[in-house]
Formats: sequence, structure tokens, C-alpha cells
Amino acid sequence: MKTLIYAIRFLARSKSYTLINLLGLAFSLACCIILIRYIHRELNVDTHCVDRDRTCLIVQEITNEGGMLNNNNTLISFEQMKYLHLTENSIQPNDIIKQCTFITRKNEKLKHNEQSYTADVFIADSTFFYFFDYPLVEGNARLTAPDDAILTRRFARKIFGQRSPIGKVFVHNHKLVTVRGVIDEPTDKCSFEFDVLLSIHLNNGSMGWSCPFYEFVHLSPHFDMEAFHADKSNFKQDAFEYEENCKFLSLHDAYEQTNPFNANLFLHTNMTYIYLLSGVVLLLLLVGILNFVNIYMVLMMTRSKEYGIKKVFGLQGLPLFIQIWMENLLLIIPALLVAWLLIEITQVPVNRLFQESIGYTWFDLWLSLGFITIMPLLTSIYPYIRYNYRTAITSIRHIGTNRQSVHVRMIFLFVQYILTLIIIIVSLYFGKHLHFLQTTPPGFRTEHILVTDLLKEERLIGNTTEETFKEVLSRRTLVKQKLNECPYIESYIYASKLFKKEQRTFINDKNQKVKCLYMVVPSTFFDIYDIPVIEGQIPKDGKGVIDGRLILNRAAMKAFGHTNLEGVFIHEENSAVIGDPDGNIYRLSQKKPVVAVVEDFYNGHLTQGIKPMIFLPSKNPPSGEASIRVRPGQEKACIDYLREMVREIHQTDDFTYTWLKDIVLKFYEDDRQVTIIYSVFALIAIAVSCLGLFGISLFDIRQRYREIAIRKAHGAGMKDLYQLLFKKYLTVLGVSFVVAVPLAYYLIYQYTADFVVKAPIGTGIFVTALLLVAFISLGTLLWQVHKAASISPSEVMKRE
Repeated sequence: MKTLIYAIRFLARSKSYTLINLLGLAFSLACCIILIRYIHRELNVDTHCVDRDRTCLIVQEITNEGGMLNNNNTLISFEQMKYLHLTENSIQPNDIIKQCTFITRKNEKLKHNEQSYTADVFIADSTFFYFFDYPLVEGNARLTAPDDAILTRRFARKIFGQRSPIGKVFVHNHKLVTVRGVIDEPTDKCSFEFDVLLSIHLNNGSMGWSCPFYEFVHLSPHFDMEAFHADKSNFKQDAFEYEENCKFLSLHDAYEQTNPFNANLFLHTNMTYIYLLSGVVLLLLLVGILNFVNIYMVLMMTRSKEYGIKKVFGLQGLPLFIQIWMENLLLIIPALLVAWLLIEITQVPVNRLFQESIGYTWFDLWLSLGFITIMPLLTSIYPYIRYNYRTAITSIRHIGTNRQSVHVRMIFLFVQYILTLIIIIVSLYFGKHLHFLQTTPPGFRTEHILVTDLLKEERLIGNTTEETFKEVLSRRTLVKQKLNECPYIESYIYASKLFKKEQRTFINDKNQKVKCLYMVVPSTFFDIYDIPVIEGQIPKDGKGVIDGRLILNRAAMKAFGHTNLEGVFIHEENSAVIGDPDGNIYRLSQKKPVVAVVEDFYNGHLTQGIKPMIFLPSKNPPSGEASIRVRPGQEKACIDYLREMVREIHQTDDFTYTWLKDIVLKFYEDDRQVTIIYSVFALIAIAVSCLGLFGISLFDIRQRYREIAIRKAHGAGMKDLYQLLFKKYLTVLGVSFVVAVPLAYYLIYQYTADFVVKAPIGTGIFVTALLLVAFISLGTLLWQVHKAASISPSEVMKRE
């Protein structure tokens, strides 16, 4: 108790240093806690799954003979897995405990009381709640009857407000469904999100939906997934030149997929992004700890004589460590409380930055206890070693004038500056790289192109009646007529597939194989996006899905080794047979002439570079979203026209749209977040470093008042004193910069090593970082240096 009282008394007496230390640590802890909570949430997705490590999806991977993995890993069902060459003895019946068949639908149309709503629908069988535990708000969580429907709390409140939705009836694909329950969103993050949960038996099972269905599979604990994946004999040999492998992918691993399968079905994280944020946490924590220890050592120096006397009377070893630990603990606890206060105050902008709400959980308590337990131990080690093994006479003689102590403080400040400069340099590069990504032309027109769903139809599933089919076709014809009559529209196409990622392998007459992005596009595709034609002519009379003519981009021509169109024929490696709407049959392996070459454009994130592309001109049947080229200056009028058109044809006010330029900018959402986070936390790192610099300089300069007075008495001018007092800190900053530059350059180089296209590093970001830190640091020192240089020698001599 005496130790506690003494520690409180000492910290209260040294209130200036205590406040500086507390604030510096609080800022650092607040930033670290914000990032750690986000990282923890990203690494603990789907914990509401009863066994997420053994609950798996099934993924088909296709590899060509060159060993290039297809970027589009395909999600499949267990039945498809068995069909794709799985041998009879690969999996025993007891290896799978439970299966859940599911289908996901985005932007589905539901009706209630003649009012239409758009919702994300998840369709599953009755075993869904065996796999996942959702908090029940009201009603029952079940999918036992074909017409059962379960709403999320968010969607239920959106439609019914505070009224109970239990027993309410919706219409989905001309089928009546009844709300049986309302569930809440899980406290953890979910890799799949939905508004409405329906039974898969609503349309006579999975096959009745006329679309791909998939499965969750709960594997038995004794089933060895790694051994299964490694044993190639589990799969029969493919008849084609592809090697097809299937693997079980746990939900945890699926969320971290580098090349997302069926990207629209599940959310995915960017692990590189997580690693970058982890680096920020480490750097900020180091800055905070170094700053804390450095200022605490200043506090220790102010009572060096006191410790020396206590050591004469036997204070050393464990009692000394307990006293130092107690003082550190008394500083860290209020700093942690201030940090949580800052987190609460900044919750709205932080949630906006991460684009999701991060609520309080038990992890926050354990995180706080971890900081309270570990940090006092870490920050007490150096002060304890410093004073426990120092002789009593040395402590008594030196009260802060020890040159060794000054050097140690400068070393701490030196390391702190290095870390701060690294954060600032990296953040400046991220800002430069983001600007480069956003301002580099993608190679196609993005201005004045509006993307929207104007059809808003239920999907034409297998059991759709002829009457319903005719109604849908009638509405589609009316939409086409309205679009053609609109004076604000230059042109439009459906299902542009501008960012489609499907890859296929094609072969030319020289037997050269090239994996290309494959797109079936309308003939007006290149006109609406202003993609230049380099050679040849775009066919205007496409007769079907494929009419025997191909279009390549410049990169594909180069990959095949061709310099012009003369005699260029290519065919797909796959020998499958397909048909078009006109009843024509085509074999994909047929040789087809290349009739045009178009300019390259970026088909996604700029850093992925230009990919070889092959386009198949076709008719443009009305399906999917429409890309509409709006006349410049008529944007508002066009939107109003389309909104009224949707209201008239579909009897709904549910009209949403996106501009193509915003879609392109969304590719760089992660880059934007990283840039903002690094920039904000770089400023925090500067603030923490400046607080440390202020505390250290406050002590050091006051220790030199007598020296300054003597120099002034002997004729030293203000200029001489400024040079004397600034020199040490400028030297530390300069040497820190020399060390930080290669370290920051290495980090940036490693981060961008796999980028095909990236912003040049340049010298500007290094110079800017140095000037920024120097300006803020000199500003921090200026007041104290000016005050010290302006003191009266006689006043100092009297006090000293």
C-alpha cells in the first residue's frame, strides 16, 4: 500500500511529464486498439458457424498443362464433385456428417401488398440452422415447410417498422411465402449476407431453381483433408488436356481466398491489406512504447539522487521493480481509459472508414486486460535494469547531467523518429499510388455511362408458366421501346460484361496456347465504351451467341505472335458443343477467323496489368443490367425519365443506378482505405513523437539553463544559442532519416513487387516526409528554445 501511495504522490508532483506521457500513450493505444479490433474481426469471420474449421465448401480448380491455375476457382456441389472424376473409395459415407444445399440470389424482387421490394435472398434446405447459429428475435427459425421464410431484423424493420412480420405473406417468383421468424445479424462478421432466407423446396428442390446450387459440407473429425488434397489418385484422369482438382475449403480459408470463387456469392478479405494494417499496429505500438519509456526515464532522472539514497538503505531487486512497475501501471491504466474514450468519440468516422460497424465484444475486455498485464512489464524492464545495476554514489552525484543518460534518451528518440518517418514515407507513397490508380485512364470511356437494372424481373425458373413468360417478355419489349424513345440517351447495351473474369485457353495455327479473358459482347460494345479499333472491322450482323468471328485485343495478338490479321485463325482448346438462340450448333474447337483487333484496356484493378482478351460478337438479348450512354448535360433528366419508366412498367419506386466511373473507382476501395488509415495514423505517430520530443526537450533544456546563462554572459548571441540548442535534435532527425529511407524503400518495394503497373517511388515522398517531420519537430522545440535563449543570466545565477 505504501508503494502505491508513494507512486501516486510522485506522479501527481510531476504532473507536466505525467500528462505528456499519458496523452502520448493514449493516442498510440487508441489507434492500435481500433486496428486490432478490425483485424480480429476479419480473422474471426463466421464464428457463428458451429464448426467453421470442418464446415467446408467444395471448389473445383482447373489447371492447364503449363501449370497455370485458372483465376476463377469454381464453387460446386458434392454431387458435381463426384461427377468430376472422384473415385469410389475417395470418401466414405461416414466422412460427411451433414450437408446443406444452398443458392444465393442478389437483388431479388419480392412483393408484399402489391408493393415491390429488392432483397438479397439466401435459399437453403432445413439443415441450414444445423450449420449456423443466428440469434432469434421472434417467431421460429426453421425451414421445414416449402413456403417458410425468415427475415433478418434489418430487413423486417425496413418494411414493417416496429410491427411484427410474423405471418405476413410475400410473393417470390409467383410463389407465396410466409414469414415464420426474424433473426438478428450475428455479432461476428459473416462471409455471406442476406435479407431473406427461403426454403429450397419452394421450387421443388435444388433443380427446380434452374441455376447452380452449392453445398456446405460438415466433415467428420477423422477425415484428413490435407491427405485427401495431396492424393492425386482420388480423381480420375481427365479426357481433355486440363487437370481438374477438387478440394474442401473451410469457411475460414474461403474468406481469405486470393482468387475468389464465384465472387458474387461470398465476401472476401484482402490479406495483404490485413498485413499492412498489422504493420501499422506494430509501428504505432513501438512508437508509443518508446515514447513512454523515454519520458518515464526523464521522470526517473529528476529523482536520481532520491533513488541513490534509497539504494544506500537497501532498495534494490524486487522492491525496486515493484515500485517502477506500480508507477508504470498507474500511468497505463488511465491512458487505456482515455484511449477507449477516444475510440468511443471517433466511432462514427472509424465505422465510415472501415465501411462497417464494429461493436463491443468480450474480445475488447481481453484486449484491455492484455495491455494492462503486458505493457507495465515491458515498460518497466529498461528503467529497472538502468537503476538496479547503477551504483548508489553514481545516482547521488548525477541528477540528469549524466552524458550517458542523455545519449540513451537520444537513442530512444532516434528509433522513434525512424519508425515515424517510415510510417509517413509509406503513407505518402500510398497516397501517390492511389492518385496514380485513379487518374490513369483505364482505356475505355467512363464518363456519362450509367449502369442500372431496368428489367427487374423474377428469374425465369424452370417451372415458369407460359402466361408469366409472356408477361415478362412484354415488359422487356416495353423497356426497349422506352429506351429507344428517350431523347437523353445516345446508346445502350445489356449485360456489358466489361469486367468479366472468365478465362479460357485458345490455340492458333502454330499450336501456341494462350489463356485469355473470354467475353461474349454485343457488336456495339466497343462503340459505347469508345474502345478504338486498331485493325479490321467490328461485325455488325452477329447472328447468335457465336457466329464464327472473333475480335482480339492488342495484348492477345502479341501473345499469339501475330503482327496483323492476315490469315489469323484461332480456336478454343475445349471441344464442347454449344447452341445459340437461333438453333445453330457450334463446336468450340472449330477454327474461327480473327476479324478485328481493338486497343488494350484494363479489365479491373490497374495493378493487374493488361490481359489478353478475346471477344465473341453476338446479339444483345435484353438481360442483366443495362449500360446507358447519357448525353452530356442531360444526366438528371435521364435519371428522372428512367425512374418514371420503372414506376410505370414495374409499379415500383425501387430504382437504383451507378455511374461507371464510380464502379471503376470502387476497384481501388482497399487502396483508398489503406491510404487514409496510414495517413491518419502517420499524423498520430507524429503527434506522439512530438509529445515525446516536448517532454525530453523540456527536461534537457532546463538542465542547460546555467550553461546558457554563462554563454550569454560571455557574449553569445541569440543565433549562437539557437544553433547550440537545435543542433542535437537536428542531428538525431538527420541520422534517423538516413536510416529510415532504405527501410521504407524496401517495404514499398516488397509491397509492390507483384504489381504489373504501379506508381514510381521517386524522391519526392522522402523529401516531403523529412520536411514535414522537421517542420513539426522544430515547431515543437521553438517555444522552449526561444524561452531558454531569452532568459536573463542574472536570474538564472540567482536560482542556480
